[in-house]
Parts: sequence; C-alpha cells; structure tokens
Amino acid sequence: MLEEQEQNPTPTGEPVLQLIARARDTNMFGDIYAGWLVDQMDQAAESVATGTAQGRCATVSIEQLDFMSPIPVGSKVEIYGSAPVSGRGRSSIRVRLEAWVRHSDGSLIKVTEGVWVMVSIAKDGHIRPLKAL
Repeated sequence: MLEEQEQNPTPTGEPVLQLIARARDTNMFGDIYAGWLVDQMDQAAESVATGTAQGRCATVSIEQLDFMSPIPVGSKVEIYGSAPVSGRGRSSIRVRLEAWVRHSDGSLIKVTEGVWVMVSIAKDGHIRPLKAL
C-alpha cells in the first residue's frame, strides 16, 4: 500500500483553497516564492480552525513546514487541510496542511506540507477555551 501511495500520491484531507500562482509572486528565478505559499496556507489553516473552534482563531506557530518542489507561474495550487490532529491544550488546534500543484493533464505534485498551531480567540481578544473536539 505504501509503495502505491509513493507512485500515485494523493492529497490528505479536504480541499480548503484553490488558486492560481501569478507572476507578481515570483522570486528572481521565476518560481513562486515561499512566503506567498505560506500566506495562502495560513489562511487555509485559519479556515479549518475557525470551523472547528466555531469562532475566531489566530496562528500561534508553524511546527513544521517542508518544501518539496518549486511552483511554476500559472500553476493551479490546491491546499488541503485535515481535521485538527489534536489540541495541545484547552484552546489550541493543530491543523495539518498540504499544498499541491495540479498540472493541465490532471496530475498532482505535492509542493509542501506543514502543521499549524492555532489558538481560539474570544471577542475581547483573549484566548478562550474550545468546546470539546
């Protein structure tokens, strides 16, 4: 099974964002710079976390972020998020994300993956406890 997954990788989680990588977001080599992708993934993490927390959330940290392949201009970037892996405490949510590039032939290439730690925020701006996950 593991060998099949390596030959035909598929995204883990649900689709959260889909967007096109534009020329204005390139580095000096013509590839999309990492900061642009991190920004998109941060928005995806917030979307997943706020749905789980049923309210406002903020990024506390990015535990892990591994880049595997550059993103060419014009690529369709798809970001997938899994349900929160676990909470570190009573107010935090860990969200696993993957970013993939879909080519015109339909094939997918994973470009990065990471784990975002999000914290639930009350209306007054203070950390609030989560309801049971």
